[in-house]
Amino acid sequence: DVLLRAINDQDIGICVSSAQLVPLPMVVRRGRFDEAHRLLAEADEMTVGLTIVQTRGLFHMLAAELALEEGRPDDAYEEVERALALAAGTEDETLKPAMCALGTRALADRLEHAHSHGLRADTDKLRLQAGGLVQEVDRLVAARTARGARPTNRAVALAASCAAETSRLE
Repeated sequence: DVLLRAINDQDIGICVSSAQLVPLPMVVRRGRFDEAHRLLAEADEMTVGLTIVQTRGLFHMLAAELALEEGRPDDAYEEVERALALAAGTEDETLKPAMCALGTRALADRLEHAHSHGLRADTDKLRLQAGGLVQEVDRLVAARTARGARPTNRAVALAASCAAETSRLE
């Protein structure tokens, strides 16, 4: 809590317009959903006009993470789609893999939610969507390798996460 209060009192460089996004992952992971909604609402108000993937894309990713933790996979996937749309015109190799991992988790959670509530789900469509996300992460990892750079450990781990989440759609 001390760290979160200190962060909120600081100017944090490029994140100054979205200082609420810095503590948000910890707040969500601690299950403080009311506080997370408040922080998201404040961040939304401050960043709604931005198209910067590092700010607004991150906003959508964190909104997706909150939705997943609250058991709202459809909302989570919509947020991931918004984040990916912002990243589509960029060469971002940092956030896209995380977006894809969140997306595959949302799709797998969507199927699990449908099954547990006796609802129909188009499994083929979910697999196709997840496959596209897996291909995107694989493409990003391969692009780094093709340039002679080693893929980051994070990207490799997120690619593995995508594959694992996709296996839940079997």
